[in-house]
Amino acid sequence: MATPELVHHATGTRTKSSGYRSVPPQRKTEDDSAKPTWREQLRRASIIVAMLVVVALTAWSALTYYNARRNSPSSVLAHTVERIYTIGYQKRASATLEKKKKTGNYTVDHMLVEANPFGTNTTSLYVFFVTDQLMSVSYTVSAPETNFPDFTRVVTTQAQRGRTHEFQVTGLIPSTKNVVTFTLTDVDEHTITRQYTYTMGDVLGNEPVRVNATFFADNSTKLTNGLYAVMPEAAEGSSTHFAFLYDSSGILRGEIPLKNVKGTRFITIGQQTCYAVSTTQFACVDKLGAVKNFFNFDERYSLFSDYTTDSNGNIIAIATNGNAFDKTKEVGTYVVRINILNGKMTVLANLARLLNSYRTTTVARALTADGGSSDGAWNWLDLDSISALDNNRYLLSSREASSVITLDVNDSPSITSIIGPANLWNDPKYSYLVMKKNGNFADFAGQNDIQVSNVNATGYTLTLFNNNYAYSPSNPTFNWSNALPTASQRIQATNSEARSYVYTYAVNTQDNTYTLTSSMSTPYSPLYGNAQFVDDAVVTVDSQAATWSAWNNQGTQLVKFNGHEGTNVNGARASLGTVYKVQYCF
Repeated sequence: MATPELVHHATGTRTKSSGYRSVPPQRKTEDDSAKPTWREQLRRASIIVAMLVVVALTAWSALTYYNARRNSPSSVLAHTVERIYTIGYQKRASATLEKKKKTGNYTVDHMLVEANPFGTNTTSLYVFFVTDQLMSVSYTVSAPETNFPDFTRVVTTQAQRGRTHEFQVTGLIPSTKNVVTFTLTDVDEHTITRQYTYTMGDVLGNEPVRVNATFFADNSTKLTNGLYAVMPEAAEGSSTHFAFLYDSSGILRGEIPLKNVKGTRFITIGQQTCYAVSTTQFACVDKLGAVKNFFNFDERYSLFSDYTTDSNGNIIAIATNGNAFDKTKEVGTYVVRINILNGKMTVLANLARLLNSYRTTTVARALTADGGSSDGAWNWLDLDSISALDNNRYLLSSREASSVITLDVNDSPSITSIIGPANLWNDPKYSYLVMKKNGNFADFAGQNDIQVSNVNATGYTLTLFNNNYAYSPSNPTFNWSNALPTASQRIQATNSEARSYVYTYAVNTQDNTYTLTSSMSTPYSPLYGNAQFVDDAVVTVDSQAATWSAWNNQGTQLVKFNGHEGTNVNGARASLGTVYKVQYCF
């Protein structure tokens, strides 16, 4: 098979123009009525020419600097990603592939293979071919010039056999030769294999190609059916973010570019995977990597943190109103819905109105990424997670209040219950909403990533990541030591001083109680982080340490991945910085 052309991404340059000074004209002291001599005329003409040259050089220098800035690596990258998430780019990519499919006879011996035509996964290939028989397909990616393990995925099972095969190969290793082995199986279980060799270029980011993986139990306990979607903080000075896909051995298998927003989560709507690509736009991608739908916020609103879906597939998100921010500096107080059928956005609730009495007791400050505080915004709730009970009821996690709030948007929006410290909500307007603990157990503090399951007529199951860090810049006078005596008051603490936890509650909505049914201890992660149950395992994140781990249900750590230890495509050490969230999917 022919080897495609090596793909390179231009690094660009950054230069600055030289400074030029304007030459001031000299003043004449002679009588203005006197006729200038030919020498004076020549001198004046020389000055005019010199000034024109200076103006031209200055304009050229400014243009050179502008072009250099525009073509700098960060600007080129940002422009590239901006173009990817446009209707025009996606339509052109689809039209090009359709033209090739119609004009070529693509068989198992002559496949149509294109590298990342839709731009949504830089380590992927698009593949199309037709077989005479009904066949199922799987593939294995090998990197023979490295010591990386093979990566195998099933495209279609035996029950999904077909004659037309169109799919995305993911998992290629950057800056090296990749051999993709396709295995086709017919109805009689006869198999044939074909190989395709592709030498991949660099990825767009600087992430490690391999992170350090430490296994604490038998390797058979590894999660092998999916990929860890790792969503870190962007590099300093970068306007482009990424979500990275790492396999169970810690090998990079996917790089998903985003615009000006850090990754939050991937949600499934129908047969498409949807995620925020900017603070104002969602993209829904099909199995080929093509963006099939874009959904946008109304002009004055933007994504603040988390989002989910209702049973109809509509996007429910925590948002900020730009107009409100101009007046009050408030952020993250709105819950909005984007209808996937018509793209219309509707405001479901404004928490600033529903919780205004508590709001007036806070000050205009916000938590910073390093655990400090800033008066640049008024983040009095810090709603960091949302989960749906049904199409009218949503749970909201407030980090600032160390509380989980139930929002009912049926008819007139209202708060119907609160799980949190009673003395924080001692105002008569809220005190009757505070649920009661059924049992003697420690409360959560500064929690993240709430998830709901087993919703029924009497209640639901609530899982959350208990950061166990009680601190609220917007409510500096509140005594957290009395309200949450078991929580840490320090952002810097050793494991012997503080731990974080994965909590699971049984919430009874009939008698207004909640019971702690399981608690799993993890390394202390005061900010961000998340927990996710996957089959018989639990995936957790220690954000500050840039690590993520898988545990069994008994709390035994199976594997730990260290995002600070790895190599980039050039063999140099690389890291992922702060890891905000890891979602086990794909």
